[in-house]
Amino acid sequence: MIPQVVDTVVYIEAGEVDTVYDVTTEVKVPEGLTAEDLARPVIQVADFETGRPAYEIYTFNRQVITVPLDDEAGSDTGVDRIAKQEIEREIRSVARGHVNVELTGQNNAIVYVEESDISYVIGKGGGRISDIEDRLGIDIDVRTHEDNPEAGGTATNGSGAETKPAGEVVQPEITARHVVIRMDGHVGETVEIQADDEYLFTATVSSGGDIQISRGSAIAEELEDAIDRKQRITVVPA
Repeated sequence: MIPQVVDTVVYIEAGEVDTVYDVTTEVKVPEGLTAEDLARPVIQVADFETGRPAYEIYTFNRQVITVPLDDEAGSDTGVDRIAKQEIEREIRSVARGHVNVELTGQNNAIVYVEESDISYVIGKGGGRISDIEDRLGIDIDVRTHEDNPEAGGTATNGSGAETKPAGEVVQPEITARHVVIRMDGHVGETVEIQADDEYLFTATVSSGGDIQISRGSAIAEELEDAIDRKQRITVVPA
């Protein structure tokens, strides 16, 4: 709906026009993904002068996400971060120990888990990991932590987890239709929502300075469960 309401965005800095963006929409496979069945409506935000795409906005696993396309070389792109988060989320749903994710290509990843979790993650005849691969459009190689050649990694829980910013503690408000997280001063920022330092989902702060999650969705139910368990809800930069 955004391009039908706003087709041009003007970014002003220090009282001067800094950048002008064109906003369009098309059905395509999002940048960085390759599986054709992942095609969906994608809002493209492109530099008016050069025509170079700067951002893509689309729905991924029931989340509306904004992915920057001009990340600096050598750092994880927005797509990489989203891919890692979604892989971690899927694997954590079946693994009991901590999980490390390494992206080896646009549609390939290695997942390191505890040896005792290998059978749970792969599933009978490889059925469970195949289902996860189909949902994400990414080929996943499951290995144990002992096979990880790197001393570090991005652990999602347990010992050896990567140290991340503590984040801003928030108190979500539950209304009749939404779970609302107030984020004044962070308009337009893409952030991670965590419960007791464990990743829940990624979202972009609206122009109204909040994040609204429709009640009844899987994300809202997970967040409400965390609130009921009195877990600490924090917001950290994505």
